[in-house]
Amino acid sequence: MKTSNRILINTGALYFRMLITVFITLFSTRIIINVLGVNDYGIYNLIAGITAMLSFLSGVMTFSSQRFLSFELGVGNIKKLNDVFATSIRLHLYIGILVTLILEIVGVYILNYKLNIPLDRIYASNFVLQFMIIDVFYSITSAPYDALINSNENIEIIAFIYLIESFAKLGIALVLNYILIDKLIFYSLSLAAVYIFSRYGKQFYCRFKYKNIRIDRIKTIDNVLLKKMFLFSTWNGFGAFCDIARNQGIGVVMNLFFGVAINASYAIAIQVSGQLKYFSNSLLMSINPQILKAQGAGEKERMLELSLLASKISFFLLSLFSIPLFIEMPFILKIWLGVVPENTVLFCRLIIVQCLVAQITMGLHTAIQSIGIIKNYQLITGSLFLITLPIGYMLLRYGFSPSVILIISIIMEFIASCFKVIFLKSKSNFVISDFVYKVLFRGTIPILISVLIFVAQFYSLQLSNKTLEVLLMFITWVLTTLTSFYYLGLSRYEKKFINGIISSVVNKVIGMNK
Repeated sequence: MKTSNRILINTGALYFRMLITVFITLFSTRIIINVLGVNDYGIYNLIAGITAMLSFLSGVMTFSSQRFLSFELGVGNIKKLNDVFATSIRLHLYIGILVTLILEIVGVYILNYKLNIPLDRIYASNFVLQFMIIDVFYSITSAPYDALINSNENIEIIAFIYLIESFAKLGIALVLNYILIDKLIFYSLSLAAVYIFSRYGKQFYCRFKYKNIRIDRIKTIDNVLLKKMFLFSTWNGFGAFCDIARNQGIGVVMNLFFGVAINASYAIAIQVSGQLKYFSNSLLMSINPQILKAQGAGEKERMLELSLLASKISFFLLSLFSIPLFIEMPFILKIWLGVVPENTVLFCRLIIVQCLVAQITMGLHTAIQSIGIIKNYQLITGSLFLITLPIGYMLLRYGFSPSVILIISIIMEFIASCFKVIFLKSKSNFVISDFVYKVLFRGTIPILISVLIFVAQFYSLQLSNKTLEVLLMFITWVLTTLTSFYYLGLSRYEKKFINGIISSVVNKVIGMNK
């Protein structure tokens, strides 16, 4: 299948899944907050923050395995491809067991002796932790199957499985109000069952889809390859751990000073950013295999061009939805939640700024991963993320407002983004001026023009019906932003590429109707 068509199918499947899951997630969150209450919802997300500090390994290991699998697909070596997959299965099993032991020791200690949780909810909180440990184990051991599916660019299957997950979570939210046992415990148990189902669904698909890959025969392990993948995953894991430790650690630091109520506000902000980032990162999930395969095939110029295109378009897609959300945040949260916890609006806006800063170099991150020399890169960027926590802790101790730690996080994200550009330059023939012109200039100028038009409309359009006003403003924003980005943000080659995809879709639709 042509590259453009495959990217189109994968992106379309991911965006369809995104539209459904965003609606389900937003609707479910409102139900869950109302049923559990602010304190229990805060407790759940606080414990989720602890387990997420290690469950991040699932995403890290998936991408690490995908890097090796996609590289070998680019080379065309089926035997080495089998070796990589077999090694990945064994490696993930080891790491899953190790992480489970760490969570049982460290997680239980932190939960019972360090966190500020009401005494009458400690019992339920321990059950929640155990169910989340199960989630973590099955999430980590499913990573090789995610990587195999992503590397073969059958991403629509991943989208389908996660869509089933979303409907299952909605079902859990709907029945939660009718459960007679402790609702927090039941909610955590039900989510664990969903993740177990997802894990075996992926394994079942891989076994029957990829006949040339040994799914069950993993006795022979290449120890040299195991070491190489382990080191790559370790440094990748360090960087991802620092990222998740910053994001979840901010919630823990806030809890030490302000209690569990503020964790509900921060959890909502993280959820908003997660949905927005998923929308823009869906394109990256479609382009990343092409970037990795291009490096494996020795097409380094194409790899760099794809990474620049991925950075620009993913930043544009994030801006398309996050900027109007930023401006209309109070109204949207009121419609979504009904009762908006204190600080939620400010937290959501600051998290959106941080996401935009990170997104503009996201394609460069994939390029660095494809090269494979990541030790110093992960050491420096990871350390920048972690510095947020001690600086934020000290400032909160001196009486600053809780938002200060998020401002520090934005500053560190900006420094890390600058470092990505410099590091990629040092490891390849990457030209910084290309990034400045093709991504920064052509990616941000259309957005700035649209923002000026949007703000002018915001102050001039004052309708009695606020919902209608927001809807009209959003439609105007989307049309203005798409038009300005197409004419000012895309190069002649990129326009030709996109026009070709559109023509292909139109021709298929016409052909189906004949």
